[in-house]
Amino acid sequence: MKKAFEVYLKSVGITSKAMLRRIGLIHDECELMCSAKPQAIFVDEYIDEGGRQYECVNFFTASFHFASGDFMGDNREYTFVHIKRKILKWKMEKAHYDLKKATSKSRITITFYFSDMANASLKASGKNCDVALSIFRKYIAPNVI
Repeated sequence: MKKAFEVYLKSVGITSKAMLRRIGLIHDECELMCSAKPQAIFVDEYIDEGGRQYECVNFFTASFHFASGDFMGDNREYTFVHIKRKILKWKMEKAHYDLKKATSKSRITITFYFSDMANASLKASGKNCDVALSIFRKYIAPNVI
């Protein structure tokens, strides 16, 4: 796994060796299934009264979105979608975020819909909102048909 991915994971609070190792395994499985190295990583997360909660780890290549929900559970479920010119529309919900610089109060959810009407989302809080927007600009928006 790229050093930059490890730096990103630590920035969203993923520091335990077990979690990093598990995400590394998912990264390797993504590379095997996509036959391409992941170019970007994103962790869906939100903050509640119990602190930061993690939902899903996402990897992006130029052509694919690869997601693993409940990535710390024993039974991993993968969603693997070809995104190149396959996104029908997208929806963005945000709070306390000007799309320029995230603050600790910032929240964003970007849902994108594929031509077969399946969908996926990027959910972020705090500075991770800037990462979600960057992923959106590079991998989602250019692939809207």
